[in-house]
Amino acid sequence: MVAFRGGKGDYMLGGHPLWEVCRCIYQMTQRPILLGGALRLAGFLLAMVSRVEKVVPADLVRFRRAEQMRRLRDFI
Repeated sequence: MVAFRGGKGDYMLGGHPLWEVCRCIYQMTQRPILLGGALRLAGFLLAMVSRVEKVVPADLVRFRRAEQMRRLRDFI
């Protein structure tokens, strides 16, 4: 359940959905195989669908998402 709460927390802190999917795919390669990443993604998606309130200001969400997308571009 720690992974599930982590996914929900990522949403509440304004994480970008594409970043979260990539992160969860990576997490699925770590122990517990598949389960940790799947639970994290489930937590993120449930929070997104239920529109849980974000706990940070909108400008920080924009900055964080831009930084995550920059890191993904640099990785690819």
